[in-house]
Amino acid sequence: MPITLIVKPEDSEIGALRRELALRVIERFEPQLVGRRLLCFLDDQDNDIIKQSEGRSNRGVYKAIDDHTDQWWVPENIWWGHIYVDDGDRRVFDGLIYLHGTTCDDEVGLVMSLSHELQHAVQHTKNRTLWLVNTLVNSLNIKWADIPIEVDARIVSKRTAEQIFGSEKVAAYIDRRIAAPVDDNDAADWAYVRSLGPQVP
Repeated sequence: MPITLIVKPEDSEIGALRRELALRVIERFEPQLVGRRLLCFLDDQDNDIIKQSEGRSNRGVYKAIDDHTDQWWVPENIWWGHIYVDDGDRRVFDGLIYLHGTTCDDEVGLVMSLSHELQHAVQHTKNRTLWLVNTLVNSLNIKWADIPIEVDARIVSKRTAEQIFGSEKVAAYIDRRIAAPVDDNDAADWAYVRSLGPQVP
C-alpha cells in the first residue's frame, strides 16, 4: 500500500470513525499513486505554524518530501517519528498530507480536504512540470480560482464527497462554511466551491 494513514486520536471511537472515512477516500486515489510513499496524518489538533504560514482558513496541506526538505512546518513527532526513522538516518516517505484537527471534526470536511490534498499528490505524481509551474504561480499571490491545480483539486474534492455523502449533505456543509467563514477569503473560497459542477473534468 503506497499510502500510510495515521489518525489521531488513536484508540477511540472518534479516531475509528475518521479512519473508516479516510480509508474510503484513500482507496479512490491509490491506483493513481502507485510507487509513491505517502503519509496521511489526520491530527486531533491544529498546527499553528501551518496556520500562520498558509492562513487561518487552511484545512490541510500536501507537501513533497525529499532529503532537502525543510521540516520547519512539520511537527517534530511526525518528522522524526514517522517520516525519518532509525534515529533519523532513513527517510521512509516522499510525501506528506497533513489535516488539522478542526478539519477532521466534520465528516464532510474531512472527506473534502483529504480528497483535495490527495488530488494534489496525484497531480505532483503525474505531471511534475505542471505542478511546479502552478506552485510558482501560487507563490505570486494570484487568486486560487485562477490556478489550474487548485481548481482541479476543488472539483475532485467536491465530487468525492458527493459520491460518499450525496449532493444535499455536501451542499449543506458548504452552506454552513459560507455562513460562518474563518475570514473573507474563506467565504469566497466556499462560494467558489459551491459554484463548481463536480462533473467538470
